[in-house]
Amino acid sequence: MPVTGGTAPRRAWRTANKLAGFAISWVGSISRNSERRRYLDVGCGSGFITELVAADFDEMVGIDMEETRLGDFRAHINGKSNFRILLMSAAQIEFPSVSFSS
Repeated sequence: MPVTGGTAPRRAWRTANKLAGFAISWVGSISRNSERRRYLDVGCGSGFITELVAADFDEMVGIDMEETRLGDFRAHINGKSNFRILLMSAAQIEFPSVSFSS
């Protein structure tokens, strides 16, 4: 299920927690029967909100078109294996249709 959140700079805790809370409120509707629970954050930016949601998922995939912000995200997660951070347009998402389910 696509979840709409938003973006927030790392210093904006109040905004980030509010937006992450919106995403987390939908987590319960995602199938728990799947082998791996994946979260796709379209327009993830620096990943601040993505990281707040991460505890409920096995794999986090963040896509954005701003390489600088993705670089900040990569640096902050410091190589955690459950994160994939990709330079990709929302208009041209390149995942097989079975990659994410609702």
